[in-house]
Parts: sequence; structure tokens; C-alpha cells
Amino acid sequence: MFSELKQNKKNITIDFIDFKLNLGNNNPSNTAIFYGLINIIIPTIICFFNEIIPIQNYNIKITPNFKTNKVNILFYCKINTNFIFMIFRYFVIKRRLKNVKYKSSSH
Repeated sequence: MFSELKQNKKNITIDFIDFKLNLGNNNPSNTAIFYGLINIIIPTIICFFNEIIPIQNYNIKITPNFKTNKVNILFYCKINTNFIFMIFRYFVIKRRLKNVKYKSSSH
């Protein structure tokens, strides 16, 4: 498993992540609670992905709007990968699936 992660770090990188969220709810207390939860969850997810695939740059902008009932999400991401690596991974996965024998649950 760890060798698989090391291969991913060499062949897949994320140049940037741009995440913008405009969060609105008619109730200001609910908006504040959602704003706090999202401010905890999004950086944790980015930190987790940074351990698996290196992230060069990221921008997170979460804006609470206490007067409207709208949620707008914009997400941009640029992922670089080696094409030969992707072809190789395809054949490895295909070979593993071919060797796995599926058992029917009806028998």
C-alpha cells in the first residue's frame, strides 16, 4: 500500500485548488454553524489529500451571507499526471480484476 502511495506522489501532482463558497441561509445562526463546520472540514480534506498527492497551491474562500438563502460553489483544480503511468495503472488494475473470481450471492 505504501509503495502505491509513493508511486502516486511521483506521477500525480495537483498544481492548484481554488475553492470558493458563498454560503447563505435566512437564519443567521444556522449560517454561522454551517460556516464553522465547513471551515473545519475543507482544510482537513485538503490536508488529507496533500499526504497522498502533493498540492502545490490552494486557495479557500468561504463567504457567509446572512440575508439570502443561496449556496454557490466554485471549484477549480489542475491535476498533472504522467500519461504512461495512467496506462500502466490501467493494465495493473485490469490484471488484478481478471484474477479475482466473483462468487454469486444467489448460490
